[in-house]
Amino acid sequence: MVIRGSKQRRQSGIAATELAMVLPFLCFIFAITVDFSRIFYYTISLQYAARDGCYYASNYPGLYDFDDSTDQTTNITNAALGESSNISPLPTVATTYDSTYNGAYTSTTASSTGFVQVKVTYTFHTITNFPGVPSTTTINRSVRMAMAPVTPS
Repeated sequence: MVIRGSKQRRQSGIAATELAMVLPFLCFIFAITVDFSRIFYYTISLQYAARDGCYYASNYPGLYDFDDSTDQTTNITNAALGESSNISPLPTVATTYDSTYNGAYTSTTASSTGFVQVKVTYTFHTITNFPGVPSTTTINRSVRMAMAPVTPS
């Protein structure tokens, strides 16, 4: 009987040693998984924000300006940031226009025809500081849409 108890204690000691050796690796994998999940969530949120801002900008420019004290760019930015209100600090929104879909998108003034591009940018900071894992990553999402062809009467 004494021999069995000694063998059982030795096996449980081996299991504890194995756990002690594997635990740092498991914690590293867990932390990386959490950061990957966060960056995936932020990417999806920014894509939705760019889509909403672009939809607002392309839908009859000037039609929904209820407040004359704010300009169209502010309204587009507010429409885009409405989707990403839970992200802190807020991402930056840039709205540009061009006459062709594959254009340079350098104009900041809307025309009655053409295309609009809304680009949302956010600097993501990881919660891990492991070697080989970047501590910051810039996430850019942009959406292009055709401008509404005519203003409804």
